[in-house]
Amino acid sequence: MTQKTGVSTITTSTAVVEALHSFSVKKLTIITPYIDEVNERERRFFEGYGFLVLAIGGFGLRSTYDIAAVQPEEISRYAKSFDRSEGDALFLSCTNLRATEVIGELERALKKPVISSNQASLWLALKRLSISEPIEKGGQLLRKRRTNC
Repeated sequence: MTQKTGVSTITTSTAVVEALHSFSVKKLTIITPYIDEVNERERRFFEGYGFLVLAIGGFGLRSTYDIAAVQPEEISRYAKSFDRSEGDALFLSCTNLRATEVIGELERALKKPVISSNQASLWLALKRLSISEPIEKGGQLLRKRRTNC
């Protein structure tokens, strides 16, 4: 897109990979709202970037409306029961999933970074814009000082 438009762009997938690298993550657990077939594609994507996916599980949803209807409390409950303690981080996948609301709570409970799709996208956009001031809400990732690209 950048090449065609001349405007700097980012993608959520790039943002998530860079966010995970910023914490030196090697092993992670992934939670999605998706069906198993989509989850397996997502597993292969992350493994292609050298991450060891300890587990990936989802809510088995197909509709964007159903995904948006998943309550943050459901995400938190599932994440706490599904996360693998040996993982370096937990990734909450999907820009339509209301995951940002529970990142802080999950980080305190799981004692590790929790990255969501929307949070990572915001983080990378701010980083590319050279906005380095930490943001207190939104988890460890947004509290980190961002250095210029």
